[in-house]
Amino acid sequence: MIKILISLFVYLVCNADAAFASEYFVALHRDDNNVGDKDYPLKTIFKASELAMPGDTVSIMGGEYTLQKQFRSLRSGNFTQ
Repeated sequence: MIKILISLFVYLVCNADAAFASEYFVALHRDDNNVGDKDYPLKTIFKASELAMPGDTVSIMGGEYTLQKQFRSLRSGNFTQ
């Protein structure tokens, strides 16, 4: 019984980041005052990068984006396509 509890504890600790990860959406002609979810996406990649924390995902909808500011990630992460 104790081995099961220890295994469960280790599993929960190792997967805690994934449980609290968020996904932010960016779409052309939207608003950076939105919350960034799929129904109310953000307007700029820059705003999404400010909100995203390690483990979060930023999904960029199709379109041609013009960066108004130099983009520099505030936190480290991986780019996947």
